[in-house]
Amino acid sequence: MAASTAGGATPRTIHVAELPNAENMIFRDSSFFKKGQYDLPSPEEIREKDIEINSFRARSPRPPPIPFEELGLVVKYGSAITIAEAQCLWYFNKFMKDEVPTPELYGWCYNNGETFIYMELVNADTLEDAWPSLSEEDQNIICEQLRTCVEAWRSLRQETEPYYIAQGHIGRQGVGDVIFSDAGDAYAGPFEDIKQFHDFFARYSCRLHPDWNPRRDFPELAGLRDDQPVVFTHSDLDRSNILIYPRDRESPPRVAAIIDWHQSGWYPNDWEWLKAQSRCDALWEGGRDTAWLLKIMKPADKDYQVAWEFIVGSLGF
Repeated sequence: MAASTAGGATPRTIHVAELPNAENMIFRDSSFFKKGQYDLPSPEEIREKDIEINSFRARSPRPPPIPFEELGLVVKYGSAITIAEAQCLWYFNKFMKDEVPTPELYGWCYNNGETFIYMELVNADTLEDAWPSLSEEDQNIICEQLRTCVEAWRSLRQETEPYYIAQGHIGRQGVGDVIFSDAGDAYAGPFEDIKQFHDFFARYSCRLHPDWNPRRDFPELAGLRDDQPVVFTHSDLDRSNILIYPRDRESPPRVAAIIDWHQSGWYPNDWEWLKAQSRCDALWEGGRDTAWLLKIMKPADKDYQVAWEFIVGSLGF
C-alpha cells in the first residue's frame, strides 16, 4: 500500500534500472574534478589516514568517515558499507537536489572487501550541536524545512505495487536497518509483502523459542498492522545526521545536508518516527524528548509503537 502524496503533487517513481550499479564509479562531471582535482585518494591512502586519525577505532567494519579537508572531501568506507548508500545520494543529487539536500557524490569503489564512498565534505554544524543556541524562531524555521524534506522522500514510489519491503535499499539490496544487522540478519529478505516482513520482525520477540507464534500469542503485538503504507525512510533521522547553516546577517538558517543514508529504504509508515524517537534524549519522568521531532512528522500509531518497542526491546536494544 502506498502513502498519499503530500500536497497532491505527482509522486516521483524510482526506477531501479536507472541507478548506477557498477562496482567502481567515478563522476568526472562532479564539482570535485571541475575544481581542478586530478584524482580521488586511493583506498590505501584512506586506510592509512584512518589509522592516523582514528587509532584503535580504525579498520572496523564501519570506521568513522575520513575527512580530507584540503580537498573538500569525506570518504565513508568499510566492509559494512555498500553502494546502496551511494546510489541513494546519487538519486537525490540528480532528481531531488532542491527537495532533499545531500552531500554531492563524487564516486565509489570496491577494494579488498571494502566499499569506499567519496562525497562532498559539507562545512556546516550538526543540528545536535547547534540546537541549544538556536532561537525558537530559528528552530521552527529549520524544522519546517525538515518537514518538507521528510514529506519529499516519503512521497517516493516504487515501480510496481504492492510496494515490497523486500526491496529494502533504494536498489533492492535488502533491508539495511541496523536492527536486522545487529540481530545477525544483515540485508534480510526478500519479503513478498508487509505481512511477511512483520512475521519475520515479530520473531525477534521469541528467538529462543522458534516453535512459538508471537503474533498469535503475544497481545503486545496486536498493533503490528499489515495495512501500514510502505514509504521510503531515512531510518536514522537523528539531529547528528542533519547539517545546518546558521543565520547570518542576510539570510535565515537553513538545512545544508541530511547525511548517513546507509539504513535507508522501504519500510512501514511508522518506522521513520520510531527510529528517530529512539534517538531522542530520555526524560527523567520517562519517555523521550520528541518536541523537535513533532514539528517535522506525525508520531507513530500508539499500538504499532507498543509492538515495535516490544520486539526491539526483546533484542536488548
